[in-house]
Amino acid sequence: MTAEQIRLDRMLTRGVVYSIIWLAGLGSCYALYQGIMARRMLRANPALEGQGRAWWCIIAGGIGALTLFAILAIGIFNAAIRP
Repeated sequence: MTAEQIRLDRMLTRGVVYSIIWLAGLGSCYALYQGIMARRMLRANPALEGQGRAWWCIIAGGIGALTLFAILAIGIFNAAIRP
């Protein structure tokens, strides 16, 4: 294994773990970030492996981040309409 593959594997492992534990949405945002960075690495070096985990981080992290933003938007909206 190359050093770049090891770095990618560590990134994706962190992304998958954080996407699962969610951490009030912040974990999902971090997972989304890790997935996007991993996709960039994979595009730059096609010999690397990890496409499936990168997509997992992007999809699961994106769903979690959207959930966080929806909860925040509902909270802000409710606070704004109540006197």
